[in-house]
Amino acid sequence: EVAVARHLNTSELSWRPPKNAPPRLPHSKLDTFKLTLSGLEPMLAFKESNFINIGERCNVAGSSVFKKYIMADKFSEALEIAKKQITEGAQILDLNFDDGMID
Repeated sequence: EVAVARHLNTSELSWRPPKNAPPRLPHSKLDTFKLTLSGLEPMLAFKESNFINIGERCNVAGSSVFKKYIMADKFSEALEIAKKQITEGAQILDLNFDDGMID
């Protein structure tokens, strides 16, 4: 099952950092990477990294099939598009739900 995020107002957030809390600093090993992304597995790109394959079909503004599934609340079918991109070699997925036609 796919969870759909909703927009939150900052007043809805229950946790707040302490006043005057120092910023969290990244781990020192991360300085050697040119790009660090997080998800279920870390995606680390080095200066020597070659091509990084980005799956771009999870985009309501660019994929009419994906948009059709999202508009019809067929999230399982939309998830299958994302899974197919991963099995076909995408290392990163570009998820885009920003479209003026979606309410």
